[in-house]
Amino acid sequence: MPRPSWNWKTFSVGTTQSGRTLINLFEESPLSFEELLAREAIQNSKDAHGTLNAAKNSGRIKLSKMPEFKMEFRLHEIKGEKLKQVWDYLDLSDLKKFLTNSLSNKQNNSSVPTPEILDPKGSLEILTISDFGAIGLGGDLKEVVDSNYFRALLSIGITGDKPKNAGGTRGYGKAAVIASSSIFTVFAYSRFPRSGTYKATRHFGGVVYTFDHKDASKKYSGIGTFGDPSQSHEQVFFPLVDEEADKAAQVLGIPIRKDAPEYYGTTLIVMAPSTDLKEVLKTVEHFWWPAIADGKLDIDFFFTGDKKPHVPRPKSHPDLLPYFEAYEIAKGNREAVPPYESGSKWEIEDRTKLNKEVEKTGPKKYAFGSSGYRIDKNSGFVESEGAIDDSKAPNSYIALIRSLGMVINYEELRFHKDPVVHGVFIASEEAEEIFVKQEPPSHSRWFHPPKQLDHLSKRKPETAKMLREIQDKLRDDIKQLKKKVQPPEDLKRKRIEILAKSFGVLFKNPKQGGGQTVKRDSQTIQINWLKKAELELGSKGGESRRYRSKIRVKNSTQDSQLENEFIVSLIARIVEDEDQLGEKVNVQFVNYPDNFVIDADGAARGVLKPEKWYEFEGVTSDIGLVRVLVSANVRDVPPAKTSGTDLEGDTHE
Repeated sequence: MPRPSWNWKTFSVGTTQSGRTLINLFEESPLSFEELLAREAIQNSKDAHGTLNAAKNSGRIKLSKMPEFKMEFRLHEIKGEKLKQVWDYLDLSDLKKFLTNSLSNKQNNSSVPTPEILDPKGSLEILTISDFGAIGLGGDLKEVVDSNYFRALLSIGITGDKPKNAGGTRGYGKAAVIASSSIFTVFAYSRFPRSGTYKATRHFGGVVYTFDHKDASKKYSGIGTFGDPSQSHEQVFFPLVDEEADKAAQVLGIPIRKDAPEYYGTTLIVMAPSTDLKEVLKTVEHFWWPAIADGKLDIDFFFTGDKKPHVPRPKSHPDLLPYFEAYEIAKGNREAVPPYESGSKWEIEDRTKLNKEVEKTGPKKYAFGSSGYRIDKNSGFVESEGAIDDSKAPNSYIALIRSLGMVINYEELRFHKDPVVHGVFIASEEAEEIFVKQEPPSHSRWFHPPKQLDHLSKRKPETAKMLREIQDKLRDDIKQLKKKVQPPEDLKRKRIEILAKSFGVLFKNPKQGGGQTVKRDSQTIQINWLKKAELELGSKGGESRRYRSKIRVKNSTQDSQLENEFIVSLIARIVEDEDQLGEKVNVQFVNYPDNFVIDADGAARGVLKPEKWYEFEGVTSDIGLVRVLVSANVRDVPPAKTSGTDLEGDTHE
């Protein structure tokens, strides 16, 4: 066999997509690359396990019993002579040149490859993501319709038969893995059961997706394949097979997969990973705790040099513990203990109209899912000061869970009164089949924003009705639970004290005695935006987001001796549509001048000395994926019997 090498695909009449198509897929995703990797890689591997099981049950693949499903994430560092061997075998010089040339057409992408990280005299880090007890990336590329290798690495937006309620992204899951490489390059080593007339049982190959570009003579699509140059079709090199595949794995230090069902599966090799594996582990704990709790996800993490694995421990996160209790109630593993817990039985109803609209076969009568709710009597009322001001009251959260054991997102339901309710909604298999079709490529939500839901109502009224029904029931269940509970006695007393203090300030007598009224000269307040409502991950992770804004303010009064007291506020409101603003979002100052204090309304109060800049930074409370308008407001604090003046700054969305 000729030496393995790269082939760079050029544009032709039949080329419909470039490497940029895959790179751009998750550019607008609210999830981090670590979140995308943890969710997509595990979903695809669990789907591959389900596909193997389906093939066994149908008799297409002969197995005496199903192997256990396992996964492993492992960081490796390659350097010295070993790196030289890898460098030569994988032809990394040619890859580096191709990636460097592609940067000439990078345009405005937020993620670009960094080929300079490749250095034969330095070191190379790789991340391997392995599954065991899965179908593997088999199939003859000459018969692409039946090739798992083709769908997993080479196609964009093409998927094959998958088990019921599979979690993958319908042909886009590879984007999350590609995006996790700082050079957008991934190799795969896989063992799979023999099927049909195709004799091979192992594959090794590689792909790179970068920007389309051109040199003096050719226009490249930005897609490259690594494999056997003697076996190719339409500028795609086929993977190495069997002994040659094993050899390639050994060059990278990856153990050979033996000829046994427990070794069926795939090792993805992410070159020069840009993701933080420790953050990936945390993300697994955050999104996959149901599967872990049910014993359906055996997964290990090895950081560089580790001999013993790190395993996910979701119960080490206090913020997740209420969901575990609610999960047990929703599954029917235990009864809810009133008044701080409740479970909800969802009605089994005739869904014939819905099934017809979404072209779904199977049962006509089914429930949408099951749910459980819990209030922590010690922490559910902790926002006691906020409880006397509805605008600051805490919201409730529902973990939306798929049957494969992944949390789609933590749906925030807004309420103006505490306590905090933590709940779970576990989709029924029948309903989940519909939910999957409503998910974006990142699988980050089931429910649509109001405007999108209105559009959906016109196209699929029964689907929109279903989503509204579920949201309404979740909200009603929470309302009913909240009505039944009261704060513990110690918290009740604390609230009375807070109210007493508030009224004491409100009705406090003014100081006695005469005073001199100060005549105020005209003032000008300058407001500059340093951060214009930047979107970032919320404190709870998942789907939660928040906006960060930073301004600087200067009092340009004509009288340099006049030092007035001012109130500085950041106001955030949800944008419901192009012409209408909705409810306020709480903004908390996280940085402000030392001579300012935060008042009960969350505004900053203090003296702005003339001709001096003062900086203020604030973040909103956690919200869902909604548009928010943030404005700045500065007003002076007038002396008695003198009206104040609002000096508003500009706004930014």
